Amino acid sequence: MDDHSAQQIRARQEQAWKLRDKLARDIAIAQDWTDLQLRLAAHGYTFKPAGGGLALYRIKGNVRLCKAGAIGPAYRQLAMRFNTPFPGHTHAHLATSIPNENGAGPISGPDPDDYILVEKY
Repeated sequence: MDDHSAQQIRARQEQAWKLRDKLARDIAIAQDWTDLQLRLAAHGYTFKPAGGGLALYRIKGNVRLCKAGAIGPAYRQLAMRFNTPFPGHTHAHLATSIPNENGAGPISGPDPDDYILVEKY
């Protein structure tokens, strides 16, 4: 890897850390997809489907910034927490194929304290 590539990777990681710091509380306390999108929009961001997951976009200019998992829970964890897939996502089957704590059906409900933080290393 050349010096320029390493610098780009570090810059993207730092950007993700800053975004995580800025958005983590709102992501953690959001009650559903609509609530989450409204909270992100208040900061000028939105989630959009990207492949099998979600990506964070800056609303102004429609600029893709990073994968959802780079700043907090990935799509699967959010779908589990909200007990429903992201509206219009092509991988809508994820939420309904996740067993609940009893081993059957989707999980029973969101736990706002159950989120993943990406830590600096």
